Amino acid sequence: MPLLKSHVPDSKKRRFAGEGRARWGLIPWLNQTKDKAAKARVLEVHRLLVDLVTAPTTKANLDPHDSGSPLNRLRRRLNRILWRYPVCVHAVWSRPPFFFTAYVPFQKRRYMKQNLLTESGAVLELLHAFREPRHGPRIAQCACGTYYFRRFSHQRFCSETCRLKEFRSSAEWKAHRRRKAREYYWLHKSGKVK
Repeated sequence: MPLLKSHVPDSKKRRFAGEGRARWGLIPWLNQTKDKAAKARVLEVHRLLVDLVTAPTTKANLDPHDSGSPLNRLRRRLNRILWRYPVCVHAVWSRPPFFFTAYVPFQKRRYMKQNLLTESGAVLELLHAFREPRHGPRIAQCACGTYYFRRFSHQRFCSETCRLKEFRSSAEWKAHRRRKAREYYWLHKSGKVK
């Protein structure tokens, strides 16, 4: 007997760690920004951070004081890019005597008029995403060009529409559909089906 009620509580509202912050700031900036050079710089920071997080530490950095090791060269390249985004720490008060700190860029405001991040704000959000190593590499680009938060390691598309479009245009799917059409043709021709 089929179950009439799902035991999974409203899967559409399921949230993953880091998803809300990425969807609110960084991903809309990557999808909506018109400044291609700034977007390329932020994506370069993202690529270097992914390389840094996924690098095998024991083989790539045998001597931590060796400046020629691959891991130290990667850190230097990343720090050279990050020098262009100077920040300072501000104390943000919540209720006396409690407060928390936030990083604020020196040169530009963090947000523009349409609640969209600036380039330095996007870099700060990206660095915040990489503070927890398992959350950083989750920002990915779909085949359609849209950036999205990858909920699972095997997720490759931003939506079901893109996933279906990609799989229906593959050679395997087209061969499968041709084979099934041939089967249906002969089944109808034999008269076994109405």
